[in-house]
This record gives sequence, structure tokens and C-alpha cells, in this order.
Amino acid sequence: MLPAQIRELGKKNGLALPYDLKPGQALLRYPNNKGYVAASEAEEVFVRDVVDCIFHVAQRLGARRIVYCDCQTSNQKRELSTENGLSVKAVKVDANVDKSTEEKLSKIFTRTTEYVPNPDLSAEDRYSNALSFARDNGLMGYAEIRELLNARNPQSGSLAKSHKIKADLTSSLNKSLNVAVTLNVLPVFHLDSTTKTATETCTTVNVSWDVEF
Repeated sequence: MLPAQIRELGKKNGLALPYDLKPGQALLRYPNNKGYVAASEAEEVFVRDVVDCIFHVAQRLGARRIVYCDCQTSNQKRELSTENGLSVKAVKVDANVDKSTEEKLSKIFTRTTEYVPNPDLSAEDRYSNALSFARDNGLMGYAEIRELLNARNPQSGSLAKSHKIKADLTSSLNKSLNVAVTLNVLPVFHLDSTTKTATETCTTVNVSWDVEF
């Protein structure tokens, strides 16, 4: 199909497709069903979206300060395995790749942010606002979001003054990219070189922050 035909097909199915999408590219659904992004551009988009959502929920809960603590990054090479059906297995890559990935993404999550909570809002108001935001944006599937909400739930009997968030920022991304890799073996679909490069490495980014209320 020509690029124009792909865009027209997307419009008919209600999909917001990149304007320059070409045959062989793979689209991944944005975190929280916000649309689609090309696989070759997805890493920073997915990581930034998860970080922003965590910070937005914490802010609505009345956070005064969010402090970056630590990051652990690892990279593995994706390889197709047919031992138990078509699946993706990961093989360890050079440690220098881990460092390169951390440096590239660190500008997104190594932030310390301070807030001035609205004194007119009660703990119940803040919790209700944060819960509504999380539900409206499809965030309740994230364990770290549920734990953050529970820490400031007025019905729990006591409110946490501080909370440590530990989050895997690439879990959703890797699930989607694993599917994209398996498409390449189908006789009717072949990934282009840019998409192949983007799907070769399985990146795991685990980050922690301290939240003060």
C-alpha cells in the first residue's frame, strides 16, 4: 500500500496515524490509549508518558516534593524462539549499551520537582481528584499508581507523609515491541530497517523517587 492509502485506511478505522507512515513500519498504541506512535519513536514517548502520569497523580494527591533517587537500566537483544511457539527471548548485550540508554533517557526521569499544594483542598478532595485522573487516563493498571493512591487514601485511617515510588518505565513498551518483532516472520508482513533497529534491543528502566507530602 502507498503511504496515502495507509493514511486513508487509518481514517476509516478512527486511527491517528503518523502522516509519513510507510509500508514496513509498525505502530504501537500510546500508553493509556492516547493514539499511536511509530515503533522507531516509541521509547522516549512511552517513558515520558509513564513519568508524567506518576508526577500528575502525586501532584493531585498534594505532594510537596518529588525527588529522584535511583535508576537501574539493562538492555538485552531480542531473538525469536520457536521452542514454545513463536516467542521472544532476550540475550544480554554489552554493558556500554546500558550506559548509553540511561544517558539518553535520564533527562526524562532524573528530575526533582517541588509543589505548593492548595491549602483549600482537603485530603478527600485531593484523593478524589487524583483517583478520577488515574481512572480517566487508564492508569489503574499500574501497580505503582495504585500504591501511590493507597498511600494517601483518607479511608485508610492514616495518610503517608512520604512514599517511595519504584516504577518499571518500559514494561508496556516491551510488551508492544515483542509483538512487533513476531510480525516480521509472517509472510504477509516485513518490518523496514528503521523498525527492525528499534525492536532489536529490549530495554528495561527501573526508577525510584521519594515523594514528600
